[in-house]
Order: sequence, then structure tokens, then C-alpha cells
Amino acid sequence: MSASSPDPSSPDPGSTDPRSRDRSAADPSTPDPGDAAQESARPGPGAGAPSAADPDGSFDDRSLACAVGVLDLGREGVEDIAILSDEELMSLDGVETPQMVAMPFLDEHAPDAETRAMLARTAIRSLMVRHLVISEVEAAEFEERPLKDERLLSVTAEPRLTGALVLRRASRALLVFEREVSEGMHRLYYYVHDQGVTLEEEVTADGVHMFSIMPASAVPQRVRHLVDQVGVAGADGDPRVVATSAVASDPQIAPRLEATRALTVGTMVSRIEEGAMRVHFHMTSDEVIAAQPSEDGEEVVFMSVSHETIEGIVADMVSAARLDEAGADDADAPGSGRSDSGAAEDGRAAGAEARDEAARADDATAAPDAP
Repeated sequence: MSASSPDPSSPDPGSTDPRSRDRSAADPSTPDPGDAAQESARPGPGAGAPSAADPDGSFDDRSLACAVGVLDLGREGVEDIAILSDEELMSLDGVETPQMVAMPFLDEHAPDAETRAMLARTAIRSLMVRHLVISEVEAAEFEERPLKDERLLSVTAEPRLTGALVLRRASRALLVFEREVSEGMHRLYYYVHDQGVTLEEEVTADGVHMFSIMPASAVPQRVRHLVDQVGVAGADGDPRVVATSAVASDPQIAPRLEATRALTVGTMVSRIEEGAMRVHFHMTSDEVIAAQPSEDGEEVVFMSVSHETIEGIVADMVSAARLDEAGADDADAPGSGRSDSGAAEDGRAAGAEARDEAARADDATAAPDAP
């Protein structure tokens, strides 16, 4: 992402939150939330209408400066940025904008565009009450910059949230880890940047999105906690190579996979190139089994793994994603290369395929039990 030269008049996302300002006197220029939601419902790239993404897929100076500030926070350690619901995130991105991530609440309760537009209007109101979306007048005062006359009656996401939304769209490599148990799916998404900083988006089964920024080195341990929440992983075992077509009948592997209590599927997807890198972690009552498919998909390497090896596998995926990000500097993300929806579809398809493999290995084809 070419965000190295921010406008000096743009905000510092690490500075005092505008929520701390005295808001006892309401500004008459603050827009009506219903109008804001209608504005945000228009499809578009970047962080949607509230964060001022340009129609051609580039970001304005303020948005880029906010992204740089959030990256700086991530170099120092893990920093929580924001918590949003499905509908709040949709209202910021635009109702018709393809999503890279799962939106479980919306998928279940708002399958049609009309319902989603109504939820977006309500969500914008909620974001304004929480001061995550602020008026242009308030933003200009807090950021100590001139008012933009053409946006005088508009709203914008506050600086840290704006930066996170830009980083979410500007990353060229996406890591996805989906943990499935009988109660539902818990997901971690990592938007990798070549500055050694990663944006994490944690998505719960009921559609809550938690954003944090962190060094890339923090990712493996966080994924390991997702994979093995109860700490059953022991020592590394011997690897066993099995033909993909024979997994369900292999006398050593099939019985162990049938004991899976939680399945975590990890996928590294490039927005620049086709294909995906995958690993499956099967947590049973007494071990964690890593399954890594060969490049041609003909074979799978199974191995009982320790915590250190789980983290090592994830670290390799992070490194691959960082190389992908660094090698694409001649592209102009996010407008070039593969589309957000195309890359995300690869990730969803890879995860579904991995879960199908686990189901074929389990004669009952039941969802894993909760630990």
C-alpha cells in the first residue's frame, strides 16, 4: 500500500479520541443519520462513503494518513481498534459492496437488499451515538484542518476506524482461519502488510467483528489459541503421507480424524494470483493433527503437532503472505489485481473443501463436538 506520504494536515490516529471533546452543544450542521445511511448504501471500494474512498478505488489523503497512523500503532504491539456488528460494518462499506469476510447475522436475518438497507440506516445511527462516525465539522476541528466545503454536511469514520477500514481493503494477501464446532464457526482474518504489521478481524458466530492491529510476529500465537483452546497438543509425531482419495479409508488416519472435536481450516489467499495455501488442524481429545495438502492436491501430509509446530506452520503462512504483499508493489491495490469478492471466494471454497474432506473421513458426517 502506497501510504508513506500522508497529508500533514491529516489526523494522527493515535492521538486523543474525539469522543473526549465536550459535545454538550450539538452542532446544527451534523447530518441526519438516515441520509448518512443512504449515502453509505451506495456500492464502492475502500471504506465506503463515510471514509471518502474515491470511485476509482484509490483513497484520499485523509484515509491514507489514518492508515499510516494505525500501522504505526501496530509496530508497537497489539492494539484494539474497534468492535462492529455485521450491520455496522456493512453500513460503512456499502450495502452492495462485496464482503471479504463472513457476515453470519446478515446472512441469516437479512438476505435481501431492502432489509439490509434498513439495517444500514439504523447502524449508522448507532455508530454516530458511539462517536465512531462523526460529522465533517467535528472531524475537521479535531484534526485541525480546513473544512472540506463539498463534504460540509457529510459524515466520516473517526481516524482509527478509518485507518483500519483502509488497511482491510488495501492488503493484497489475506489469511483466514475458521474454527468449526457444533455451536457454529469462529473466524480470524489477517490482512497482511509488508511493513511487518497485520490487521486482525475476529468474527464471532453471531456476527460481531473485533479489529486489532499488531506486529505480524503476534499472529502465530493468536491462531494457536484458536486451534487448541483446551491445550491438548503434545509432542510432534511422525508424518504420514496419504493419497487424498484414500483418507477416509486409511487405517491409521481415518479413526483419528473421526475423533475430531474442532476443525480449524487455515487458508492464505492472494488477491493478485489465483490459488490458495491451506492447512487443516483437527483437535481431538488428546492431540492436534495438522493436515497439509500437496500443491497438486493429490496427497495430504498428516502429523500430530505440538504448540510450537502449530505456530511454526502459521508463521510460514504469514511469511508467504508477506512475500505476496511485498512482491505486488507495482500493483495499485485495491483497485488492481483480483477482486475482493474473488479472493474471498477462493478462501471460502478452500475452507468448504477442507471441511468436506473431514466429513468424508467421518462416517457419521456429524459436526465436531464442542470441547
